[in-house]
Amino acid sequence: MLSWKGPSGWCFLFFRTLPSPFTVADLEHPDAAAIGISILKEGFVQRRPWRHLTWRDQSGCEFRAAHPFRIPPASIRDDILAFARQHGVFIKIAPPNDKST
Repeated sequence: MLSWKGPSGWCFLFFRTLPSPFTVADLEHPDAAAIGISILKEGFVQRRPWRHLTWRDQSGCEFRAAHPFRIPPASIRDDILAFARQHGVFIKIAPPNDKST
């Protein structure tokens, strides 16, 4: 999962697989998207798109200059993580440049 703050609020993209590091071309076909935290949470209630997610933190990466993917501030992040966990969705946060995901 990748996230960024757009003009209408937080946005989220989901990929079954995403190489690390990824390119602009890799981002062209997400498997799912959620525009807004409420839509993201609706997906968690329905356990969509998946029950186990890796949320990639791209802050501080060179790629971020062109694509501002980042995880929301701690209060929003923690709310999303707690809500997901309550609904059986488990999220791992991968630090920048993590090759394990």
